[in-house]
Parts: sequence; C-alpha cells; structure tokens
Amino acid sequence: MKGDARTRIVILGGGFGGIYAALRLEKALARGAALEVTLVNRENFFLFTPMLHEVAASDLDMTHIVNPIRALVRRLQASPAVSDAERQSLGINVRDTTPTTAGAPSSRPVVKVDSSQRLRHVIAFADAATPTRTAKPAGVMGAEIWVKIGPTPPVDPSECTFLALDSRTPYTADYAGADGGKTAHYMLRWVSTNGDKGPWSETASATIGA
Repeated sequence: MKGDARTRIVILGGGFGGIYAALRLEKALARGAALEVTLVNRENFFLFTPMLHEVAASDLDMTHIVNPIRALVRRLQASPAVSDAERQSLGINVRDTTPTTAGAPSSRPVVKVDSSQRLRHVIAFADAATPTRTAKPAGVMGAEIWVKIGPTPPVDPSECTFLALDSRTPYTADYAGADGGKTAHYMLRWVSTNGDKGPWSETASATIGA
C-alpha cells in the first residue's frame, strides 16, 4: 500500500519455529515496531509433540499439550491497524464497544428500619431477589428513599416526601426534637444508572424515638 511504511511478514506454519517467531515479533509490536505479521497454519492450534507419547500412555491429558494459536494473537485484537472485518475473517472475537443500556429495575427493595436510637432511624435496604445480600441489582445506581411522617401509612407514594437517593445501605435519617414520638413511614424504589425507576417497596414504618 502506497505510503504505508509497515514491514509485512508472513510466517508459514504454526510449529515451534513459527510460534516462537510470532512470539518474538509480538514483543517487537509491543514496542511499537511498524510490522504487519500474518501466521498461516493448517490447524488453529499448536501441538507440543515432544510430550505426545505421554498422552498415548495416559500420563497426560491431551489438553495439556494443545494450545490454541489465537490465544497468542492479543496484539491483533488490540491493534488499531486491524479492522473488525479482518478480525472476523481470522476467526478472532470482535469486541463490542457499544455500552449496554440499563433498563428500568424490575425488582423492589426490601426495607428494615432500626429505631433504637433517639431521633434517628437507620434504614437498611436490600433487593427482594437477594434479601440476604447488600449488593444492588445490576445497572442500579441506588435507592430513592421517601418518607411520610404521621399516624397513618401512605395510601399512595404521592403522599410521601423525597428524603434521599442513597447508593449504599444503610441510610441514616436524623429528626428534629419536635418529631419525637411520631411515626415515619418509608417507601423506597431502585433507580437505574439511566434514571429509570423500579417498583415501590412495601411501606416500612417505625416510631421516631423521643
């Protein structure tokens, strides 16, 4: 190709000589050498023939002496000079660089409130699918925490006031002295990294210690 200063090298055969030549050239590529290397072999694996008799004697499993050649072509995968079409033609996996869009959460938080401290609630939350773990569902940024203070639980989330968006359990809510003895009703829902919101949790209620 006109204007291309790369040196093109073709290695015929993936035996000892071909593999070790490719490994040496791979080191040169790592240092930024202007090379284009092609390894041609009938099979897509390297067979370590000196130990073939041990496989025949059942001293070794065949997988111990067979190595896929494509595992040695990391530079081809990473090289910006190799197109995705060329990688596919060589049978090399093409990396997907398009980020996966996180959808709306399908599960809901399970909520527990520790009201043992004066004027303070410690709100622990976990996913309903894995209630014994503290990990959030995949693609979730955190949990929205809403609260209603009053004698009766909310019939609808619109009765609640936004308290916080917490990315890690537990969340600590501190109250003023005037709220002591009142009941706080909490409703939570997961929020994805895209801002999509999941279903509401069951209402968790606790008295604010005076």
